[in-house]
Amino acid sequence: MNTSQPKVYGSIETDPNGNIVNAHWKEITEGVACGEKRSYVASVTIQNGKSAVYGLFPGESAAGAALQHDAIQYAGAGVGAAGMCQVDVLETSLPNGEPSNPKVQWDEKWTVRACGKRSIVTMHFVPDATGTTINVTPKETVALP
Repeated sequence: MNTSQPKVYGSIETDPNGNIVNAHWKEITEGVACGEKRSYVASVTIQNGKSAVYGLFPGESAAGAALQHDAIQYAGAGVGAAGMCQVDVLETSLPNGEPSNPKVQWDEKWTVRACGKRSIVTMHFVPDATGTTINVTPKETVALP
């Protein structure tokens, strides 16, 4: 498997021995699951020399792990499957590119499978002083064959 170049957020700090003590980056690796080609994404954080790795949804989502977790229920609402069946996120994309900074709103397109059907749900993320609001309009959802 080929691993893409990591996307580094901020700077990487090392100790005098060259060990990383503080850093944050995102890794993307291509793979196959259930016969479908996918990108696997992980967020890697090192704080004070202690590392943590969080699995993220496939693709280019600008949302972090906690926000992605919170947003899955909205993706389910976007396809009319909220509370009815499991929602699997197959791919995420940024149709307008990466947000220019963490305080601006952005849109994402999530390809999901729910109740045996695949759809593309437009996810609207609106950050403010208290967190990020997630908006979905079912009329924007596109059913896939």
